[in-house]
Amino acid sequence: MGIQGLLPMFRGSTRDVHVSAYAHKTLAVDGYAWLHRGVHACATELGRGLPCTQHIEFCLSRVQMLLHYRVRPLLVFDGGALPAKKATEVQRRAKRDAARRKAHQLLREDSHEAARQAFCAAVDVTPAMAAQLCDAAKARWGDRVDFLVAPYEADAQLAQLARSGQCDGVISEDSDNLPYGVPRTLFKLDATGQAKEIALQDLYDAPEGVNAISIRGWTHDMFVLMCCMSGCDYAESVDGVGVKKAHALVGRYRDFDRVLRALRFEHTVPRDYAQKLERAVLTFGHQTVFDRSLNAACYLTPLARGVSDKIGSLAFLGAPLPQRVAAGVAAARLDPETHLTLERSTGTYRLASTAELPQTTTLDAFVRSRPRAPPPRPPPPKPRPPPKPPSPPPVRTGARSAHFSASPPPRARVFRPFVPPARVDGAALPTNRSPPPARPRSRSPPRPMLPSTKLRLGAPSQRRAPPPSPDKENPPRKRPAPVDLSAFAFDRTRRPRAAEASPPPRRPFQQFERGMPPASPVARRRQQPFSRFRYSLGEEDSQSPGT
Repeated sequence: MGIQGLLPMFRGSTRDVHVSAYAHKTLAVDGYAWLHRGVHACATELGRGLPCTQHIEFCLSRVQMLLHYRVRPLLVFDGGALPAKKATEVQRRAKRDAARRKAHQLLREDSHEAARQAFCAAVDVTPAMAAQLCDAAKARWGDRVDFLVAPYEADAQLAQLARSGQCDGVISEDSDNLPYGVPRTLFKLDATGQAKEIALQDLYDAPEGVNAISIRGWTHDMFVLMCCMSGCDYAESVDGVGVKKAHALVGRYRDFDRVLRALRFEHTVPRDYAQKLERAVLTFGHQTVFDRSLNAACYLTPLARGVSDKIGSLAFLGAPLPQRVAAGVAAARLDPETHLTLERSTGTYRLASTAELPQTTTLDAFVRSRPRAPPPRPPPPKPRPPPKPPSPPPVRTGARSAHFSASPPPRARVFRPFVPPARVDGAALPTNRSPPPARPRSRSPPRPMLPSTKLRLGAPSQRRAPPPSPDKENPPRKRPAPVDLSAFAFDRTRRPRAAEASPPPRRPFQQFERGMPPASPVARRRQQPFSRFRYSLGEEDSQSPGT
């Protein structure tokens, strides 16, 4: 897995390089990285246990490319499981098992492409594959190709070879080579020999602004602490802490205890995080490796005095192997897990000549260039299920529901009367249509006859009396004699006496009516006081203004 997000932070110090720049030199190669890319070409066959050699041929083609540019390859493979990486290995094994079960289920469902992708996540590289690659390379090129199996992690073994001067560079896809202290690493190597090169010293010398983060003036221990806090295979990171956050804490406090104290102040830290972080830092600096000059296993860097008394057991760095076992594992004769003899499998591998060197730049293009089996035949079409019978209408309860849910009565047969054909000269025209049979009359009991008010036949006629005239039924009413009310009439010409005179009522805004136009007769009439004898019913009634 490596350090997530570490390589993009140093993009300014990364440069393009071709492997021909290392002609007549030795490049150590992470063999498991090539095998992991090669198994994708035949993941389905490997997942089903079928014989396959395409992953070996992929690695041999890369070896042939290096030899073509006069570079001596040194293949380095992983060994046994490191105790410090036990938790990570358990999680990866569980994911591979789940992917394998999913792939077999997809095969049963005839989903071949999805099953192939699931097998790619399920297939694991084994020591037997590494032994097959070593035997094939040795049989093909002899001493021109060298190989080595590490006691535990190949990254630490690559760092030991590079730091001791046994190789001039490292070809890998894992960013763990930087905290391990590899001086020069080539990433993303393609089939044409192009790669990305990062020199560790360039990272320490790069001024600020060249890369996303600057480690100018840092020690290597500070850089390793930052990588471990960001999250690695040996210790998980705290929630919310990535490469930039770890870089800020380490660059400010520059000490393990002070950095851990500041981390606890800002974030929630598990109880055992300090122990895991310290062990991860020691693993990057003191893991067990194989020294070819001594032909024995040793630590990558000698431990300081008192470390074992402070830490306790150092088994997480990898138990030191006996000299005979370590040499047998390094020569790919013994299994790095069981320390037993490895079973060899023979096979025929097809290699391209130098002129047929692949010019593809990706694994997918290389896989597409390989011959493929014909696609499987499509499965026969499944029979159509019989149509479902119509479901009965829902049953409703209640009189009203029964009335609306009741189905209409069946339509009776329409009666069409027989029309006889037209006659010509008194004779009927021939026709094939026969008249319909006469319908029998219903013999229901006769309904009772009600007394009718109509006239019966033969009865004497009776004349109706004329209706009475309206004058006799409703005689006109007599009008009452007129009453003389002249005595009660109001004399308008008579002036009131002085005692009876009363000032007219004062109207509002009367003082503002001066100078206004004269009021109309209707308005003047409304301004006069009310009198119950205003209108008379006598002779003056016709002369009153109200008529």
